[in-house]
Amino acid sequence: MKDAWGEWKERCALGLCSEETHTVLHEFALTRFRRYLTRCVPPLQVRPLMPSAVDAWHLFETHLVTDADPRGKSYKQWLFDRRELTPTASTDHIEGAAALLMRDAVKSFVRREHAPAMMCSLDHLVAEGYQADVTLLLPDSLTPADETSWHEQETMATEAALSWMRKLSFRQRIALLGRALGLPLSHASITDLADCGKTTLSDTYRKLVIQLGEATQSAFEDESSEAHVRLTMVTLNTLTTRVLAWARRKGHVRHLRARETEAI
Repeated sequence: MKDAWGEWKERCALGLCSEETHTVLHEFALTRFRRYLTRCVPPLQVRPLMPSAVDAWHLFETHLVTDADPRGKSYKQWLFDRRELTPTASTDHIEGAAALLMRDAVKSFVRREHAPAMMCSLDHLVAEGYQADVTLLLPDSLTPADETSWHEQETMATEAALSWMRKLSFRQRIALLGRALGLPLSHASITDLADCGKTTLSDTYRKLVIQLGEATQSAFEDESSEAHVRLTMVTLNTLTTRVLAWARRKGHVRHLRARETEAI
């Protein structure tokens, strides 16, 4: 069989390719899309958000054409430039590079289609009312070529979150719970549960984020500042998810929802 990736490059659009190439590339799109989607959203959200093989390929192809790396080169051009620079590259080599691009396409898709309450913009203020407000602003400067080790780092950051979970104070957990539920830390039901005022709770959250950032810098001291922010966010989001599960087991979420219903 002729190389599916090569045929797609020659004919420019998958619709002009052979049935065999359709099958190969649609299967690639479907399996890779599902793999990365399961890493980005809760398990119960995977099926509702999962596109068909045709739509998964369309999202991938659109990402290649409309997005570009910081040098202005389209990612489709980048993908096949790699093959020309490495003539002996196997199909697995090309698919490995394409998988990195698919991961970025899935991330963009999730940002558009699924925004959990615990997630916020990276330039959103972590805590307000301080002379030096803390944000998690991150310029999107990493290319797929830079991210080959990202999965390993992401796994380490997730493991770090599990370690943090064991040493969180009750007040820190409630601050994270408020963020997970989309409630402001000034909300009466959250401050009552934490048994403190809104300023104290906001300060608790701010200090925790700073501590996570400092721990990440120490653990990944050779990485760039952009990588530190990304890894801090992985740790923070994993930790928030764990806290939400803990709060459900303890009945805190049910209690807060009941408070909200009473207020209405």
